[in-house]
Amino acid sequence: MKNWHQKLFILAIVLLLALPMSYMLGVKDKTMLYGVEPIAELSSLQEKSWMDRNFQQGFEKWWASHFGFRKLALKTKNTLYDLANLNEIHSGYGGVLIETNSKNLLTKMEISLLCNAPCMQNREILAQKLRNLVKTLQADDRSVLFVLGPTKADVYGTEIPVRFQFFAHRKFDVYEYWEKLLQELKIPYINTVPMVKDMAKKEGFEPYSRTGTHLAAYGAYRVTQEILKRLGLEEPAIQRIIMGDETHFGERDIANVLNSFITYLPDERFFQVTLVPPRKEIPKNFVVIGDSYTGSFVKTVIRNKYVNPHRILRIFNRLMKEEEVSAFFNNKDVYLFINQVTNWNNPEASMFRNIDTILKKMPTHFMHDWLRDERGGLVSTDKSRIVIPNVDRRDLRLKFMISQVGGKLIVNGKDIVIDKRQFETVLPGKDTDGKYRFLITLKTENPVTLSQITVQPLLSVRTYNFANKTLPIETSGLSYAGAWGRWSDGDVVKLQLDVPQNKPLKFTFRETHAFVPKENPLVLADVFANGRKVGTWTFRYKEAHPKTEFVVPPSVLKIKQPLELMIKIKGAVSPAELGMSDDKRKIGLGLHSLIITTAQ
Repeated sequence: MKNWHQKLFILAIVLLLALPMSYMLGVKDKTMLYGVEPIAELSSLQEKSWMDRNFQQGFEKWWASHFGFRKLALKTKNTLYDLANLNEIHSGYGGVLIETNSKNLLTKMEISLLCNAPCMQNREILAQKLRNLVKTLQADDRSVLFVLGPTKADVYGTEIPVRFQFFAHRKFDVYEYWEKLLQELKIPYINTVPMVKDMAKKEGFEPYSRTGTHLAAYGAYRVTQEILKRLGLEEPAIQRIIMGDETHFGERDIANVLNSFITYLPDERFFQVTLVPPRKEIPKNFVVIGDSYTGSFVKTVIRNKYVNPHRILRIFNRLMKEEEVSAFFNNKDVYLFINQVTNWNNPEASMFRNIDTILKKMPTHFMHDWLRDERGGLVSTDKSRIVIPNVDRRDLRLKFMISQVGGKLIVNGKDIVIDKRQFETVLPGKDTDGKYRFLITLKTENPVTLSQITVQPLLSVRTYNFANKTLPIETSGLSYAGAWGRWSDGDVVKLQLDVPQNKPLKFTFRETHAFVPKENPLVLADVFANGRKVGTWTFRYKEAHPKTEFVVPPSVLKIKQPLELMIKIKGAVSPAELGMSDDKRKIGLGLHSLIITTAQ
């Protein structure tokens, strides 16, 4: 055993290095509630500290806290906690609990959210969903406010034990990320995190209790004040703050869920906040979408009679029901999207699913400024409007029945006269103004009762775009495709169309124009379907284009299959004949697209 003492010394050094390294890399403990003793820093070696023996004492504390018996002490403490609570210390709780250096309880999940970079992977998915939802709500003049709510771990981040700060080298500011996204989407928001972080320092009251994950009473009231202030509503004023044993807002929710007696906090006290009674209830309806943080807002405004509970619809980490979707869109006017950064880690999170449900099931119209009578009917006021949100670009058929004849609709600024009780009209998708799909204002001499309204997209049976280089139908008399469509070439255009024969069909030639310069000021076109004349179009120099649409009944559709559409053109001429260019095509009509829909 030559040089055995050298090998033993090397082995001892390796063990001294390996044991603490394995601990720092996260040796698995069976117990899940970690007690935390102070972690000592390594003292600097100086002549003075050596002479007065401070260095030696500090070195011993550092060694004991990093190597020595620290791990065994933690496991012993956790075992005692388990025994004291009959092994129910984490009953019903799915996460790891951590005690901070000042004895606040945090969940390991909250700490990991300080490095919530995974939400960046879903940025485009989330941005599009929020953009669609908020655009629809704002189009109907609904107030929207996105509230960035804090996590307890973020507020008490400096107290997290060193052992759990392994992610510090890759820290990600999730709140900065959210602010940039909301600014880009032009969504109104308020970030409550800085205020909550500074609350204890500047105002003298802790925003959280030690044994809870939710805002304490004081923190909840202060955040609610800021939200209502941002919305321009009456703020709950705090009248009195005292300490007591009673808890509010789930301030002891960790202890309650654990069903445990937290022995190191037997005398924890809680703030009790009394508010100044409101002058009157806030006359607004609220929809609150978010995680459990929303409970603080809801309980504050309801408990203190600032908002009637019937005025609040709360969507809480679950899929919305059909009746909730209807209530969401038809009866509310303020929307709070409250985010505590816990719901956005993946597209399967509940917040994503809720927005998907809303977008999928939302109604095709909103009734704005209508009154309900005792029978459930809708009665118009002098501001009655129907808002059809921007769901797609198809034509819509609007039908409704009213209690009297007369009046008019103003659709995106255009007047439509109502001359019968059962009224219907087609709203062309191209007439949308970009902000919302259609804004329809009803104007009548006296209030009317609207007993029924339907808004349905027109079913497109066939659509043909003449700008395509190849068409799926047989044609004659058409020139080559351009960026906008095709010119007719000659005096006759023929289209062979395979269409249903059992219902009347409406044929709409979109954006049709004609070659009518000053030198050729008139073009006429007669349209035939299976030999029957169905329309005549007249195009004149510097005059508005005529309507290029017609309806063909089933009796004509059955004459011949496939259907032959023929357009006979008078006035077609080549630009070369007029001395305008070298183009020798005999052009007459410019065809952009043909849309065939069912005619009601």
